Amino acid sequence: MGRRIDPAELDALSARLCASCSSCREHFPPASSTITALCDNPHLDSAGWRSAKQQMSDYTVVMAGIEAVLLSIESDCETLVRSAGFEVLDENDLLFQIEQLEDQKRYCRDAIADLSERMRNPLWNGFVGGWTSIMVANLNLAIDNFSAMQEVLRQKIARIDEVETRTALLFTEAEGVLTNVAQGLSSIAAAWTGSGWAPTKDRSWVEALVKAYWTQRNRATLEEYFDLDEKGRIVGIKKEAAAKTAELLARLAKYLDDADVGALEADLTPEEKYVVAYLMIMYGDQVFQTEKDFARTAKNAAEDHLGLSLEGIINELSKVLDGESIPFVSDLLSFTFQDGKLTSLDQPTSFQARGGFSDLYDYAAKLAGMNIDTDTTVFVYGDREYRLQRWDGEYMAGLFCGGEIGLYARPLSEAQARPYHAKDLEEYASRVDSLTASEVDNLFINYDSLFSEEDQIRMVMRIRDKSGNVILENDTADYAKNGTHYWNYAAVSKDKNYLKEDLRVEGELFIEDDGLRDAMKEALIDDGIKVSESGDALTVEWEQS
Repeated sequence: MGRRIDPAELDALSARLCASCSSCREHFPPASSTITALCDNPHLDSAGWRSAKQQMSDYTVVMAGIEAVLLSIESDCETLVRSAGFEVLDENDLLFQIEQLEDQKRYCRDAIADLSERMRNPLWNGFVGGWTSIMVANLNLAIDNFSAMQEVLRQKIARIDEVETRTALLFTEAEGVLTNVAQGLSSIAAAWTGSGWAPTKDRSWVEALVKAYWTQRNRATLEEYFDLDEKGRIVGIKKEAAAKTAELLARLAKYLDDADVGALEADLTPEEKYVVAYLMIMYGDQVFQTEKDFARTAKNAAEDHLGLSLEGIINELSKVLDGESIPFVSDLLSFTFQDGKLTSLDQPTSFQARGGFSDLYDYAAKLAGMNIDTDTTVFVYGDREYRLQRWDGEYMAGLFCGGEIGLYARPLSEAQARPYHAKDLEEYASRVDSLTASEVDNLFINYDSLFSEEDQIRMVMRIRDKSGNVILENDTADYAKNGTHYWNYAAVSKDKNYLKEDLRVEGELFIEDDGLRDAMKEALIDDGIKVSESGDALTVEWEQS
């Protein structure tokens, strides 16, 4: 018996599954509100209750994660029903139609053979040869049309395969999710009704559930664009998806060129965001190493055959430019040479000023010849959420070493609607296959460069080696219009082959606004960063992360 796909039946199955997910999610708000009320109760403040509150608070995070999975399943159900179309697909009927068309093609071929044989008769050819040629051409055209109709029918059979596979996958996945959620909720319920508070600390089932779900979902996303090996790694672009892949990469290049991550993310679907993040995370090291090898070869060739040293070139450029703008280069990238170092410039037209900053840029860094370490501190002051970030490591394809300090912000209303969570670059990279949609979205949250003079601060940055020796110092007062800036960048040629783990950044941040300075200091201390205060200056010592 052949298979049959009926959108109405599929819609009914989907509705039942969505109802199950929705029913499960209905338990979450009251459970969360009860836990929140207990956690906020000042009378429950013994050591035992403080520990219990922390564990209960953890459960609210768990429930939020599970709820996101359930919502994703519901969304997948709706997508599945839409993708099935509105036509009943019956495999037996489709195969019968294909066979009928094959019979018609055989009839046409027989007729062509018969007419071709008659054409050998000179008398026939003389009287009706022209008509016969037209008939043969029409019969060949009919065969082509029948073949095209058969291909449409075969695509419908393939559609049955696709919908059936996706349906089985989705419903099997959902069954596992709902079973695990039920077990988890039973575990929490047992903790409430048992003697005292003794919930299980083992929530590995939740982590396994979320990881398995997103690994499967992310692989399906990649398979829409690429051919993958058994480990899920890209081995090539799908032939049928070449145009779609090229179009996505073209959009990415355009928005990055325009320094407009905000417009980029608004234009990308969650699946496209994952593809972009995956490519940057997975291939950054490979691209950087290729760039580094090429740069080292070029540097050695210049020294051996032309007698030109990188140090000498930098010194000459510093003498010529002395911190002045380089046509086109400074306009675009805000770089110049001064005092034997590559340094930033107060340039409002630059990519850095227009683009602000998001985590996505950290992963794009290796594609742009940087292998750097970073640390991010986020805090709220007034009607803004601020982002203070430092970087250090290799720049210009490994020919330079240096560091950066940047201060960015976004409206508090935006931050409250879409919270940002600072991440560890390496930790995210290690989980690239199972990153959730919210984690990927987090990479695209953009902060604005504080380019208004009233928002900027004076920054003195020092880069130290492992022994504490200062190998580089840069002061915004030396290049910024009013001595203040949102970004302090400097790098020097690598005469000692420093890597990012060999360096650390120290910054003196001069902040006249007492409230801003206090908020920044408190946030840095909360992040475990050493801070001291003298007058209106904070001295920040970032250790290697």
